[in-house]
Amino acid sequence: MMSRLVVIVVMLSPIILSDVAGGRIPATANTDFIRASCYSTTAYPQLCYALLVVHSKTIQHDPKLIAQVALTISRDMAIATSREMTNMTAKEGAPMKDCMEELGDAVDLMWKSMVEMKKPLGPDFWTLMSDVQTWVSAALTNEDTCLDGFDQMGDQATKTIVRGKVLKLAHVTSNALALINKYTDTQDLLNQHQH
Repeated sequence: MMSRLVVIVVMLSPIILSDVAGGRIPATANTDFIRASCYSTTAYPQLCYALLVVHSKTIQHDPKLIAQVALTISRDMAIATSREMTNMTAKEGAPMKDCMEELGDAVDLMWKSMVEMKKPLGPDFWTLMSDVQTWVSAALTNEDTCLDGFDQMGDQATKTIVRGKVLKLAHVTSNALALINKYTDTQDLLNQHQH
């Protein structure tokens, strides 16, 4: 079910963007916050905005929530991509299995990060966020490692399909990491003003 949802959201991304730009989804302070966050912070702002705008009521104006939702989307996309690759494993053998293992590790790292980000602000905030940043960065590295293995893949059509999915996942994870970094920086600025 989740993989279908991710596929639907990704497929609808251009429609959502055009709906917001065309006025069919009214611009609100929430969607403006998401747009500003994506375009000022991430390497793939259109993808960021398309995936997050549908969550504007949840995100509101909260830097922590936008980072959490972005991370959840990345994790869900990694799960869906891995499931889709399961059907191709027998045909492609070792490179596909290696990639699925890398994606599995990435999912585990994102889960750990999500658990840490749900904790309330406290004296260990900086340690927690450092862990989250490290884990999400490692998840991104795992996705990149998965992409490197495709050079060994024989079937060009499968290689193209899977590479496209994993590359998009890497872009989504990159955006999530950028939003996590922005949230951490925001908390750092708030902390400096309080002292």
